[in-house]
Amino acid sequence: MKSPAKWRSAKRRHKQTKRRLPGSLLFCITLLLILGGCASLSPVVDGGGRVTIAGLVSLDGRGYEGAIVSLYPLGEFTKPGAPELLTQTVSEESGRFLIEAPAGIYLITARSKAGDLFAFFGRNPLRVGAHQRGLTLPLVPAHEPLFSKNDTDTSLIKGRVLLHGHPVADAKVSLYLSAEAGFRGQPYATSAPTGEDGKFNMIIEPGSYFATVKKRASGREIGPLKPGDLFGIAPGLRMTVERGVTLNADIELLALPSREKQARFLTKFAKIEGVVIDAEGAPLSGMRAALYENRNMLGEPIFLSEPTGSDGTFTISTSLTGKFYLGVRQLIGAPPSSGELVGFAEGPDEGRFDLTPGGTTGGINITARVTP
Repeated sequence: MKSPAKWRSAKRRHKQTKRRLPGSLLFCITLLLILGGCASLSPVVDGGGRVTIAGLVSLDGRGYEGAIVSLYPLGEFTKPGAPELLTQTVSEESGRFLIEAPAGIYLITARSKAGDLFAFFGRNPLRVGAHQRGLTLPLVPAHEPLFSKNDTDTSLIKGRVLLHGHPVADAKVSLYLSAEAGFRGQPYATSAPTGEDGKFNMIIEPGSYFATVKKRASGREIGPLKPGDLFGIAPGLRMTVERGVTLNADIELLALPSREKQARFLTKFAKIEGVVIDAEGAPLSGMRAALYENRNMLGEPIFLSEPTGSDGTFTISTSLTGKFYLGVRQLIGAPPSSGELVGFAEGPDEGRFDLTPGGTTGGINITARVTP
């Protein structure tokens, strides 16, 4: 396992391009892990049903040459054993890459040839039904999982949560059984907060797990990640722990950029604006607009707005693309409950709204009513 000191020296060995990327592209690289960078969809697929997936691998804001970009069908992570790779490519001198594949649902990752750097696309699983451009894969140190026998009859997962090689306190490690929902929703298990040394320790049942960390600057447990929040995933992806075995898995985090940097890119985000009102038409405060993949607003929302103020207005600005249902909630963290104010917006496409980069949908009035 590499120490922070070794990471700094190792980083200098890797070949990078000499020209620094433009500031706007640098922001997009950093933002990837949670908001998925600047990925966008074109409405064209070739006659054979194949698509192209293009993007950029970077290290410290510079295009990274020679990274191995891998594409895995999502279904491979539901089978026992190691997932079978669909295809790979190597990033060019500029850090750019291009992969051709059938339309489908995938996990996409990147690694340095030495294996000591790793990137995980923040909007995995990647649902590809058309040509996709602008994926960004920023590399962080890769701490490979280490397995050892223990003297108990239990299974253990332990390790450290790190940022730039330094321990992160008050972070919680969440274990997921599946990657299908993009690590949203209730995890299978969550660790206690890390201490000043960044260490965590979990007693678990034998099984296969993805280990992730989401650390919000606000201290909240749920909701979309914002600038200043941290995210990371163990590079072993789905890791199998047998009874009587200890898995040591250090997790390196990536920070979202500041709001000042984010402001440069708001014009490239899809935006939805509107007002939440009551049955009499008066504006409602304290309501959150939310995007969902299902009409009934079940499960964790794809995106949440800030609470409305006294004028009832809300704004959703996101790099997500595709068709989503829009609703408003008074409470979050559970399905709509009796007595809660809830509202639904009827979008133009079978109730859904089509989000496109740089597009704005405004003038939406959503009436919130008390749930029976």
